[in-house]
Amino acid sequence: MTQNNSGTIRVLFVDDDEIYRENTVKALNANPRLEVVAKATSGEEALEIADNTDFDVMLLDVTMPGLDGIETLQRLNAVHPNCVVLMLTAFERPESLQQALSSGARGFLTKESTVGEIREACEKALRGEQVLGTEPLKRITDFYVKGTPEVDEEFMAKYHELSPRHQKVVVGLAKGLTNREIARLIGVTEASATTYIKEALSQMGTRRVQLAYKAAKSGLL
Repeated sequence: MTQNNSGTIRVLFVDDDEIYRENTVKALNANPRLEVVAKATSGEEALEIADNTDFDVMLLDVTMPGLDGIETLQRLNAVHPNCVVLMLTAFERPESLQQALSSGARGFLTKESTVGEIREACEKALRGEQVLGTEPLKRITDFYVKGTPEVDEEFMAKYHELSPRHQKVVVGLAKGLTNREIARLIGVTEASATTYIKEALSQMGTRRVQLAYKAAKSGLL
């Protein structure tokens, strides 16, 4: 895949719902920061296009007939491990969300997301950040909080080794707080909070989104 120097985010859009796909592609192309360079109606077609098309971010529907989004993601990562993929979700089970994250998805967006939210999510993903909308995060945390916690012993051991301030950061991240909200939570500037967040994630050995479901699963919330 060739490097993109245009300043425009090249998108490969994958969804089997024709009305949603065409309307969303039209809206994305109307944004000067986004360009849909290709679109696919199935996982199989997406994999074929990915082999022959330069793109920056794939927006991939979780639920599709035939090869679903998760299996498509797994096959894609086997061939193109550095691809940036954001999953599009409607009403998926929390287990599916967790499985996609474990398979290498950079995050999730609901299908109700605005063009601005999609653009911002793509920018974050390309910076190496994890992206998880409020509703997918709520589904994951509710699933584990309401159920019987299955404690991740390694995760909790690392958590207990953190300083009290870093522990607060981890809980804030698990609740889906923004950097600014975490700054207020621990009483520092946003710039300092960003440093604390990076340190906490590094010490926990996990990404921002994965931390959310590990914390919920372990009963930390």
